[in-house]
Amino acid sequence: MPSSSCQSAERIPGWEDRLFTVINAARTRPYVLGENDCFRLACAVVEALTGKDLSGPWKGAYSSKREALRRIAEFDARGFTAAASRLFSVPPQTMPNARRGDICEYVDDAGEQHLGVVLGTMVAVMGPDRMEFVQRELCAHCWRIG
Repeated sequence: MPSSSCQSAERIPGWEDRLFTVINAARTRPYVLGENDCFRLACAVVEALTGKDLSGPWKGAYSSKREALRRIAEFDARGFTAAASRLFSVPPQTMPNARRGDICEYVDDAGEQHLGVVLGTMVAVMGPDRMEFVQRELCAHCWRIG
């Protein structure tokens, strides 16, 4: 599955306002897998920061957890973290290296992995019903965007 690279993409002027707009839009919509979920949020943030749309091949490709897990495995059989690293074209970094707008991996109490967006000391993650905010220290690592 093709993807645009975040590694060579730099943050474009005005990214701060676009990040705010993306977070606010996702915050007001209920969680819907394949439409308003952690992956779609991460892709919207990457596009807001860099202008690169990474979601193209994934649009309409899943609407259930099973389909999402199958698509991740097809994209990179090594699993969630490897698939995200491949998608963002950068290796994961430790959380102390995270900047506002970077994407991170959050593992919930049930052990499920999610993509989140670093907003400072907090990370925006899509919860079972809507967006939630967790302390950045609860995240495993981040991917530097732009």
